[in-house]
Amino acid sequence: MSTRILSALAVLVLTSNLGMASPEMTERAKKFIDDHTRKLRPLEVASNKAWWDANVSGMKEDFDRKEEAQNKIDEILAD
Repeated sequence: MSTRILSALAVLVLTSNLGMASPEMTERAKKFIDDHTRKLRPLEVASNKAWWDANVSGMKEDFDRKEEAQNKIDEILAD
């Protein structure tokens, strides 16, 4: 085997593990995603329901509810 092929294989083997996180980091990431989902999901449901109500009824109160719910979502996403 040529030196270039061996070098390329060595680089491939050495760098393939660089993308793997430690179990602790993986657990932190999972917790972050779970916490984020737990906060965001109820707001998404409320926002979508308000959007539906506003588009069906055309009432200003429903559009205000949609705007309020969307602002809460935007606040969380901006953090």
